[in-house]
Amino acid sequence: GSPCLLIKTDANGKELWRRKINKSAPNVLDGKAIIQDSATGKIVIGGYQYKNGNSIYDSFIITDSLGNNPVQKSYTGFGGWITDLIQTYDKKIVGVGWLYTIVTLGGQPTMQPFAVKFDVNSPASAIWKINGFGIYGLTNGFTGIVELPSHDLLICGILDTIDGNADRPNNQLPGNIFVRFTKVDQNGIVKANKLYDYKNNDSTVQYSQGMRSFHLCQEGGWVGAIDLMNYGVNPFMFVRYDSTGCDTSQLYCQALWTAGVVSLSTSERGISFFPNPTIGKLYFDSRTVVGSEVKIFDFTGKLVFRQLIDTGAESYFVDFSELQKGIYVLLIESDNKLVHKTTIAKEGN
Repeated sequence: GSPCLLIKTDANGKELWRRKINKSAPNVLDGKAIIQDSATGKIVIGGYQYKNGNSIYDSFIITDSLGNNPVQKSYTGFGGWITDLIQTYDKKIVGVGWLYTIVTLGGQPTMQPFAVKFDVNSPASAIWKINGFGIYGLTNGFTGIVELPSHDLLICGILDTIDGNADRPNNQLPGNIFVRFTKVDQNGIVKANKLYDYKNNDSTVQYSQGMRSFHLCQEGGWVGAIDLMNYGVNPFMFVRYDSTGCDTSQLYCQALWTAGVVSLSTSERGISFFPNPTIGKLYFDSRTVVGSEVKIFDFTGKLVFRQLIDTGAESYFVDFSELQKGIYVLLIESDNKLVHKTTIAKEGN
């Protein structure tokens, strides 16, 4: 039996009070993240609870400002756990973590990413849930979350595409284990999912990896802490990313894009863009979209360029030379309706 222990201290670390939060047997509660509601002072703890033997379920514990009158809620249904929490601009709570699925691999249950948004004052029903997306994996989930200035949610995590993680049945295999960043809008719709490979697999040492947490920087980028797991020493490293999601060691912006990202070559009106990738001017035929507006967004959803297409000339260009290298989404809108979208890769400095 392991109850959840909640301790409050003053700014100097002196204990003010403590509460043990008990549940009926099997009494195992684990807290992974904690926040306090800015309006009511209510405390929210996210983690997991053991139920029915070894079954693990996500657990949200909500107490008053003194840690009393605990209420517990679970949203996954089948099982999982919560790794991080935030309070969004609209004063709602979003928790992220892992979701167990009924699909097995090598006799082991698989996982998918999980996220849920709810109101701390009426937690009975979720506002929205992400009950997993993409492939099933033995290590596949969310580990951290922040809210961007656009109010989109940027979530870090891990994706294991095959059974190759340490402590798994096939751990002799290197495994395709990636760090992930996923962008979700305010309604829980996945907008982009980007993967990074920081493994160092060789004949004697095999690394898996996972983004444990990250923090936004003032200029719009972020810094992440990555755990590199092997079979002895477990090193870690920090990686700095710009606002487009490009890191500071390699240019990943032209590869490994998966669910939720528009295609590199789409054309509702048959528009061709060249050169793509570009280091400066990007040309396209403007005759079919004259009078429309072109907008360009970076990876975080920030609008970095907009201009009216006021010419019917055969060739029209957008100058990317002042933008940072990375992936951008270009939209063409007419009368506030989307008529074309494509993804542009910017190279160079």
